Amino acid sequence: QGSGDSLSHPLLLFVSVSSAPSSELASVVGYSSRQHITYVLTNMNSPAGYRYDFTITTPISPELEHEFTSVLTQLQSSMNIIARRSALVEQENRALQERVEKQRIQMEKMRAELEGAKGGKGQGIGPANANGVRAVENLGFTSREPQRVNVHDHPVHSVAFTNPDADETLMATASWDGKAKLYSLTKKTVVRSLTPPTNPQKRDAQGLYSVSFAKTHSNIVGASCCDNNIYLWDYTTGRLKETLVKHTNEVNSIDFHELQPVLCTAGDDCQALVWDFDEGVCLRALDKHTKAVYGCSFLGQTQPMQYWVATCSFDSITRIFDMRDRNLLHSFDHHSDEGIGLSFSSESWRLATSSDDGTIQLYDPRKLTAVEKINTRTVPGLERNEVKRMAFSPNGKYLAAGGSGGNILVYEIDHPTKGPVARLAGHTECIFDVAWTRSNALGCEVLASASHDHSSQIWTRV
Repeated sequence: QGSGDSLSHPLLLFVSVSSAPSSELASVVGYSSRQHITYVLTNMNSPAGYRYDFTITTPISPELEHEFTSVLTQLQSSMNIIARRSALVEQENRALQERVEKQRIQMEKMRAELEGAKGGKGQGIGPANANGVRAVENLGFTSREPQRVNVHDHPVHSVAFTNPDADETLMATASWDGKAKLYSLTKKTVVRSLTPPTNPQKRDAQGLYSVSFAKTHSNIVGASCCDNNIYLWDYTTGRLKETLVKHTNEVNSIDFHELQPVLCTAGDDCQALVWDFDEGVCLRALDKHTKAVYGCSFLGQTQPMQYWVATCSFDSITRIFDMRDRNLLHSFDHHSDEGIGLSFSSESWRLATSSDDGTIQLYDPRKLTAVEKINTRTVPGLERNEVKRMAFSPNGKYLAAGGSGGNILVYEIDHPTKGPVARLAGHTECIFDVAWTRSNALGCEVLASASHDHSSQIWTRV
């Protein structure tokens, strides 16, 4: 076997044992003064092959010559067996690859047919249209006109939904006007307005940057504020339950743990803080960032990821921490501009980060590896798009992303680089946040936006 060859290719070995010409040496009968033995090793897929020659100068007896020839003959037989078996394995591999490819094509057709059935009129995902969208029916979101909600006087910066199993689906929005509004999707009206108390040290800084519902408490909603604090309310009564004070600069993001009365917050003070919100105490400070932290997310319920916290930062780096010992497990540097949004799906086991560089990076946090990158600036008309916050669909198969171009782009997680499968328009300014839920009360999926044009929009999908 040559140094650059592989036994995965069929091999054939030719062996010859020949005496040197009598003109050069003495008699070839009896004892030979020189025996010339030639090996020719040929790769059947490369006619040039390899050739190895050597000369035995020590006289050899006929008995030794006979034994040596016998060994080479056995080697010839073994190599022929290897060649036949290698050819058979290669043939089987080709047949297997052909079957896998046929199955893949069939699965693609089935997926397209299913998406078409959901979208209406049997139309599935096809080539991109003039808007850069692969789905004719926008995944069914355009089967009805979106509902516009105008309940704020300033840019809306964040949006969230109550638990899908709740009797009434509420949409919470947080605005720079310093208010969090709870809007009932069934009653189509605001049922609660929540306002933080005036901070005497920062009277002119009351804007809310993020809002989220607790996952372990059915009555708690929290909001992060530009006055450096986090506020928690019992939204069923409107009573302020807790004010969390520890950040030394504006607080940009908030996320609740799925199993414990714990939340995480991200601030301009270059820290992500982990809190016990029942006790109102800070448990951990994750402080490896060099610039403002803009997003944070817990990573599900399984071991050991239920202890992990992911963050994105204006230093463009995505980090994953173990909150038990504040250990930095891994950092990713896949963005060229400020990191803005961060979302995780337990269904698809994907973590997504977004950036003002116009890209979305997908990761598999189980393996601590980057998977795919989406460039939203390839969509016609969005050549200067900055991606803001994102949300996965309830089944984890799709990812919706807001952006500076005033559009929501929806990507299919299995084929993220093929372009969006939905492009939802209607806002006149940046869409900074999106939320996606399955509402049992309405019997459909709901996708909502938070825009700097002071409004939100609600799309439904059966």
